[in-house]
This record gives sequence, structure tokens and C-alpha cells, in this order.
Amino acid sequence: MEFGVTNGLIRDLINDYLFPTSKLMLKLEKTGEISFNEIAPAVCQSPESISAGFSLLIGLCTGSVPNLKLLVYPEYGFIL
Repeated sequence: MEFGVTNGLIRDLINDYLFPTSKLMLKLEKTGEISFNEIAPAVCQSPESISAGFSLLIGLCTGSVPNLKLLVYPEYGFIL
């Protein structure tokens, strides 16, 4: 069942709620520079909230090839 692409939500879950440092690592790879002022803690910090975040990603990607591509292939267009 295809529910449509939820580009913004998946991007926000990855970049802000679960793995904010991944955004900085991609910037470092692309530019060779990183600013420690940009490092922010993940919104999800408790085991329960991290688990809920991953469960939401699974739910968004189940049965949706475009959403799964956004998660698996960052160059597909959602990070940075």
C-alpha cells in the first residue's frame, strides 16, 4: 500500500530527532569543515523515545518504496 512520500518528516526524524550528528558528518565530507557550534543533541535521548522514533520510521517505510529510498539513499534528496 502506497501512502505517498513524507520527505520532510523522514528528514526531520533522521537529522533532528535520531541522528543530528549525521548531518554534520555529511557536511564535513562535502566541505572538509565542521563547526562545533553546530552540534546539537538528538531530540530523542531516552531509550523509549529512540525506540518510538525508529518505530515511526519503520511505519513510514513499510509498503512505501519512495520513503524507503529516502531512508536508505541519502543522496536521493533528504539530508542537507
